Formats: sequence, structure tokens, C-alpha cells
Amino acid sequence: HRMKSQYLCLGQFLPQIFDIETSKCTWRGKNVPNDQDDLEVPMFDTSGSFLPGSNRSFVISNGYGKIRLYDVCAQVRPVVDIEPWNYYLSNIKPTECGNYVIYSSQKGELTKADIRMDFRTVHRFKGAKGTIRDLAVASDFVAWVGLDRYLRVYDHETKESMANVYLKQKVNSLLIDPQSAKEYTLAIHEKRQDQEV
Repeated sequence: HRMKSQYLCLGQFLPQIFDIETSKCTWRGKNVPNDQDDLEVPMFDTSGSFLPGSNRSFVISNGYGKIRLYDVCAQVRPVVDIEPWNYYLSNIKPTECGNYVIYSSQKGELTKADIRMDFRTVHRFKGAKGTIRDLAVASDFVAWVGLDRYLRVYDHETKESMANVYLKQKVNSLLIDPQSAKEYTLAIHEKRQDQEV
């Protein structure tokens, strides 16, 4: 996960930011305080992204159902640490405005949450059958692929289904060209306006 020359590295270790121009670790996170039994809280980060236009704030989802928001300039521990589900979260991506995140679970649930309100759920998307392997957010829509072999595209503001495409094979990763996404969104909006008239 990259912002300019800064790379966010995640896994079964504390989150780190590396600068590839200097080949040095510029920031290293710290785990949340120990639990009530004074045991270390396990780390298993599955996905993370910098918030749009920021190289200091990023969100992370992990395999224990937690979402964490870090601010590099504020502290080394997460600023927000919540547990919306008690099972594996596979992906998390912020929207272009930076006020919302869309995250997916191993059970095929896709949720939009508001960062400004401690990740309170805005709405859930229906249609996925099985685990969501990857998701991408661009312009006004969210696209995801899963074990059901479908590419699904939804408008993340209205929850309206824009496309369902059967891909004939299991896809593990998804990438959207931002320019094509904007053109696609404009074409959809023009088509809707023509139908309303």
C-alpha cells in the first residue's frame, strides 16, 4: 500500500512505513495495550490503505475482526481501535472523499462505515455469495470479486447494482483504472438523466 514513496507494510507484525527513496523505515507502529488478563493482543493485519491525500493517516483491518485507524503524527498506537465483527476481515478501502471506508469479511459481507463517527455502519451491500477476495473503490462505485466467480459493481452512495459479470474463474485481485472509472460513472449518470426525462 503506497503513498508517493512511502510504503505501508502489514502482516503478523506491527505496521511499518518504509521510504523506498532512502531505503529506511520511517515509522513503526505499536500494539494496543495488553488485554484484561495482561496478555499481548495478537496481530494479524490483512489489509490497509492510506486515506486519500494523506501520507500520515491510514486504516487497517485484521483477521480478528478489528479495524484500526492510525495517525503517524499523533501517536504510534491506533487512534481508533474497534471490533465491528468477531471474525476475519479480508479487505478495507477508503472512499475518494476520505470520510468513509468500505470493508469486507470472510463471510461475504460488504459494509460502508463512517470514519468520522468511529466507523459506524452507514449501510451494507447485498449480493455476495461466499468470501470476498478483493475490492476496489473508485469514483462513486465499489467493485468486488469473490469465490462465487462474479465481479459485482455497486454505486456506494445509493447501493444500486451497476453490473454483475460472471468471470468463469476464481479471481484473487482487482485493479481499477481511475480515469476509466470516472468515464464510466459519467456515462451511468448521463444514462440515468436520460431515463428520468
